[in-house]
Amino acid sequence: MARVACAAVASRAIYTVYAFLALRPSGEEVIAELRRVKGPVTLDEAAIDQVIFERVADIFVWLSGGMTVAVVGLCAGLGIWQWRRPGTAMPLTCLCIIAFTVLVTLFGIQNEHVRAAALEPQNLILLMMKPVLVVMLFAAYRGGRFCQLYRKDTP
Repeated sequence: MARVACAAVASRAIYTVYAFLALRPSGEEVIAELRRVKGPVTLDEAAIDQVIFERVADIFVWLSGGMTVAVVGLCAGLGIWQWRRPGTAMPLTCLCIIAFTVLVTLFGIQNEHVRAAALEPQNLILLMMKPVLVVMLFAAYRGGRFCQLYRKDTP
């Protein structure tokens, strides 16, 4: 049961790669969303915003790629760690990360400026995955606890 956590982080990593490849917004979509969040502006501000938004859209591609690599790397590292030495630390770490991301999502839903981004389909799919991941991680925690107790009892 302790290794169930490996399946949980593997599913998270697979979804992250899928979201990056299939659901990542284009540069024009990023610019349109930034304009929507900024709201009405004067003609002079619009020209300045256009330059800034184009640069932000370019940076967004690199940032989203970097975050994808970071999440997949974290998931791979945690999965390998749990597979080789089943315990409670990895499931607890992942449960804390899930709790933090749920709080951030709830904050995003309450904030009118980022509500649309928080309610995008890829974020809602991930939010629906989280209860399943929590159940898997809780089972892995219990299995890891058993593994730790078993290791302490053997000479």
